[in-house]
Amino acid sequence: MTKGMKRLCKGICLLLVLAVVGIGIYQAYFFFLKKAYPMEYQDIVTQQAEKYQVEPALIYAVIRSESNFRPEVESSAGAIGLMQLTPETFEWLQTKINTGEPMDKSALADPTINIEYGVYLLSLLSSRYDSEITILCAYNAGMGNADRWLQDTETSSDGKTITAIPYPETKSYVDRVLQSKEMYQKLYGDQL
Repeated sequence: MTKGMKRLCKGICLLLVLAVVGIGIYQAYFFFLKKAYPMEYQDIVTQQAEKYQVEPALIYAVIRSESNFRPEVESSAGAIGLMQLTPETFEWLQTKINTGEPMDKSALADPTINIEYGVYLLSLLSSRYDSEITILCAYNAGMGNADRWLQDTETSSDGKTITAIPYPETKSYVDRVLQSKEMYQKLYGDQL
């Protein structure tokens, strides 16, 4: 074998090694991203997404942003569970979904109940508001605040979309959910 052939073989081998390493890095990257953006409670999310016509990527993004998939979480404001519903909101939602016996706030620790009522709330907000940003503002800060912001020309230019979110916490929340939703769509696409 000539020196030129040996160099060519070494070059090809080096390219193959780099390709294998590159593929490994690429796969590891997606492995870690999927760990950071899990699809836990998939059966419940899929069922409720179909039942209430809410996009699964949005549900996962809300759960990730609200509780990071920890059903036992309770916020300082008293919101409970995966989708962080307050007991007051839960009581109100129970009047909309006729479940028979009223449940107390401890039921919100149950992932099946929490996701159903959280998705139902997203569905109600979707039927009330035109934009996803406004829906998320209402989910986080309440419908009263969202309605007030829609009527204020400093926070909504068209009365349909909140364009300047006055609460920094709500703005951060909306940004986080929308970024998570986009990541879920990129990572899981057709699986959603």
